[in-house]
Amino acid sequence: MRWLWFTTFSIVIFLTGFFTGWYWIWATIFVLIDIFFTGLFNWSFIKQRVLRKQMPFWLHLSIWLLITSMLLRIFVFESITVMSTGMETELKKGDNILVNKLIIGPRVPITPINFPFTHHYLPFSKNKPSYLTKPAIPYIRLKGLREIHRGDILAYNFPEGDSVYFGAEHISYYALSRLKAIGGAGEIATNAHYRPVDRRELELSRCLSIPGDTILFENGLAFINGSREHIKSTRLQYLIEVDNARFSKKLFEEFGLSSSEITIILNKGYLVSLTTEQSEKIKTHSGIINIHVVVQPGLKSNYQIFPHTASLPWNSDHFGPVIVPSRGDLIELNLQNICLYERLIKVYEGNKLLIKDNTIYINDIAASQYRVKLDYYFIAGDNRHLSRDSRHWGFLPEDHIIGKPWLICLSLSPRKGKGVQINWDRIFDLVK
Repeated sequence: MRWLWFTTFSIVIFLTGFFTGWYWIWATIFVLIDIFFTGLFNWSFIKQRVLRKQMPFWLHLSIWLLITSMLLRIFVFESITVMSTGMETELKKGDNILVNKLIIGPRVPITPINFPFTHHYLPFSKNKPSYLTKPAIPYIRLKGLREIHRGDILAYNFPEGDSVYFGAEHISYYALSRLKAIGGAGEIATNAHYRPVDRRELELSRCLSIPGDTILFENGLAFINGSREHIKSTRLQYLIEVDNARFSKKLFEEFGLSSSEITIILNKGYLVSLTTEQSEKIKTHSGIINIHVVVQPGLKSNYQIFPHTASLPWNSDHFGPVIVPSRGDLIELNLQNICLYERLIKVYEGNKLLIKDNTIYINDIAASQYRVKLDYYFIAGDNRHLSRDSRHWGFLPEDHIIGKPWLICLSLSPRKGKGVQINWDRIFDLVK
């Protein structure tokens, strides 16, 4: 067991020095060598109290496995299961993804006291939290191997997940509230409760814009700093009109599309999410009458699209332009743009915000400017029309980011009447 303990402690010390910049801590590895092997100094206290020789091997091994697994989960890897189709075709619903936290730097746990290997609730409980909200550690991110780049797929805690309904955790509390406000939903029976940042739902999307970028959507296409993004896996919804006498739904399988991805529109054709490459191939088929992208018209507001106001007539296909906030930015505030920064100021950065008599008050002081404290990102799913992303809830704060998806560990998909099947061809694929 001494080799296991020595290796574990040495790795922890090395990573601590690397990610914090405290390189002097590496010298303690020589102390470990003496404790476990050379014995030049008397370490009897540690050997008797901490490394008890009379402890059974199985107990030694169990403690080592528990500590090592917890450290790996907190600082190195996290496992996330894809629950939606928002990132298809890159990531499919049912994929179990290993998220690498070392690339952009591990986030120190905000709720450090919790039941190991749980996220929301205690085992065998439907509503007992598995963590204590106090004490809480302020946001700290250790140094990573590199910065976040445009085009990176990110794993993050759902920003609107600070309030959730019991039994409906994957549904946005705020989206339901907005729907209810316009009479589109009835009373919701379950109670709402608060969740800390690192206990919110886990989601995956692609980073389109980094802090300081200007993001714009026109006809469903994204433009960053005036240039169109070129991500080959981006999918938009197309309406395909076909000659029913010559075209069969099964032929979609030739283009890598399953029946679950196809919606039949009576008297019109098929509604399908396609990449540009797929649409060009399908267009050449002899059974196609017409194919075109389905987008919402410009200047038509959508109450579920950020910032949820008719004063900015944005929707998922026509959005912006808007500048992604960067730490240290001094934002000019007024009654017209406060809707863009209200949640940032109040929720993400913990200030009191009040608008009274056409005046903006931050922490009870009249304010016409605000200094941003965190970096923010703009993210969107590759499957643009079936994604819940920054277009719906706004900017992604840096303290919500978990890491970068790295490897597909397991991939499952449902089979009609036969449970689930394993997609062997996707297992151990690296995430781009």
